[in-house]
Amino acid sequence: MSVRYQFDRGYGPISAAISMFGGGTLTLGFSHVDIVLPDGRLLGARSDWIKPLDGSAPIPPGVRVRPANYEKWKRRVVFELAATKKQEASFYKFLNAQVGKPYDKLAIWAFVANRNWRDDEAWFCDELAAAATEQAGLCEQLYLPANKLTPTSWAVVVSAIGGVAQ
Repeated sequence: MSVRYQFDRGYGPISAAISMFGGGTLTLGFSHVDIVLPDGRLLGARSDWIKPLDGSAPIPPGVRVRPANYEKWKRRVVFELAATKKQEASFYKFLNAQVGKPYDKLAIWAFVANRNWRDDEAWFCDELAAAATEQAGLCEQLYLPANKLTPTSWAVVVSAIGGVAQ
């Protein structure tokens, strides 16, 4: 049993800025994280409308399930983290309960404000992944709030708790 996280970086300037200023570099950093569902689709929080590459209907912002290759990425790494059957079930149960919730529009301000990231009314990508990981007991409660994380620093956390890059 396991759970998988897809870390990626798109081609646009915002993606590059998140990667650079989020503790990474243009070649090694990430600007987004999704959860890879058992069927290969991706679940995550995004701020923008997505027009999937497969031509399917546009997907609104917020926590949504998206096709596996909904976008073309400049960089993509999938980490797999071992889990018990109970942890895996808890992880996906938590995530599925978040589908349809809005993107955390205050997310950028969360880096300077002390918003309670465990408030599950809205999410941004790494905040959602961290909450699911804690909820499932796959890591101890985080020392710093997840709103102080970036996709790149969350990739470091996942690797430190045993996630293996595919």
